Amino acid sequence: MMEGLRQRIWTRLRQTLWFQPALASALAGFWVVLAIIGGPLLSGMDDLPIPDKDTIVELLKMGGGSLLTIATVTLSVLMVVLNAAAGQASPRALPGLMSDRMTHRALAAFIGGFVYAVTGVVVLGLGRDGDGARLLIGAGGLLTLCLALYRMVLWFHHIADLLKLSSMIDRIFRTGDQAIETYRASPAYGLRLRPAAMPALSGPGLVPLYPRLTGHLRLIDVARLAGTAEAHRLSVIICHRPGTAMHPQKPMAMIRAHDGRPIDDALRNILIGCFDIGRDRTEEQDPLLCLELLCETACRALSPGINDPETAIICLDRLESLLTGLVARPADADAPADTERLGPGAAHVVLPPLPLDLVLDRALMRIARCGADAVEVSCHLLQVLEAIVRNAQNEADADVARAAAIRAHAHAAAALATVHDRDRADTALAAIP
Repeated sequence: MMEGLRQRIWTRLRQTLWFQPALASALAGFWVVLAIIGGPLLSGMDDLPIPDKDTIVELLKMGGGSLLTIATVTLSVLMVVLNAAAGQASPRALPGLMSDRMTHRALAAFIGGFVYAVTGVVVLGLGRDGDGARLLIGAGGLLTLCLALYRMVLWFHHIADLLKLSSMIDRIFRTGDQAIETYRASPAYGLRLRPAAMPALSGPGLVPLYPRLTGHLRLIDVARLAGTAEAHRLSVIICHRPGTAMHPQKPMAMIRAHDGRPIDDALRNILIGCFDIGRDRTEEQDPLLCLELLCETACRALSPGINDPETAIICLDRLESLLTGLVARPADADAPADTERLGPGAAHVVLPPLPLDLVLDRALMRIARCGADAVEVSCHLLQVLEAIVRNAQNEADADVARAAAIRAHAHAAAALATVHDRDRADTALAAIP
């Protein structure tokens, strides 16, 4: 039960901007301490080149000052990139950019190098300057500067690429592709999908479980939830998928004890702890997030202030790739619970399905409205829906795409000003089988 919690904490830590710099700073301090302890072991080796104390201090001062300046510039440039991403793509894309590994590693090299320089100067100034200690501290200083220089060159190239809108779109697409692949492999993430015939979420014995915070349902700790259901003999009907906005008056789940006993506060607290409510959505269990980000990027490009239909078409191309892959290899709605990995309790926890009409509405319909007066965008969107229909493995999904195409065509027909443009939209709709 604790494995999912540990994994969630570790994932959040790796995505924070401070974690790798803090770890690098701790390692830098550890190396200086190691030099003090292990230095006397090298003192008797006369064939080793022992640097002068003043030379090492000057090296550390010069390197530390330079690295602090570079770290400050790095943070300033990162703010520029985040500003550009918020304006060109979407403010909701910022958490993904904030967790960029290349930036984290560059900051770790710069700040860790600065901490190493300060610690080394202090240690040498206190008189811990034996031959072995000077050798190890000097070698560590050179290694730190070389690593920082390497990271700086890589980061300069990386940040120039990151400023391109196409790079931001591609980053969202790759993240969305992974999220959809995870969803396709296990649409209920090891739990059971709620069947369409299941009755309404009310009835005798069902107790609502409310969150204590307002925010988005970011993650469900399925291992802990399944373990709790098994240990306490519960049936859990989850009301909303991750990505849904929650508040203390909106139930997350309905709980029923198999033996009819009441749900006490201690058990309620355990169950609430299985649901991660936070400010920003995450893509781990939310395949809609990246689809919505691509849709939002396209709509921003179509706004009168930007008027860039080509970017909207690029977003539609990426959406076509994601959506056709989703319907060409649909998730198994009848897949059993993964009781081997999560235990028998997983069979007693159900998650609502993700219907295709909701997916298409979130991914495409806003573009249909915002780009209705641009015939290139409207026709391209209808071509995306045509590809979805042709790749759909079941007729129900194809019918959903056809209905979405009719709605998108209606927006275009009402907004296009010329007969020629309306004819092009009619032709694109007629091409859908």
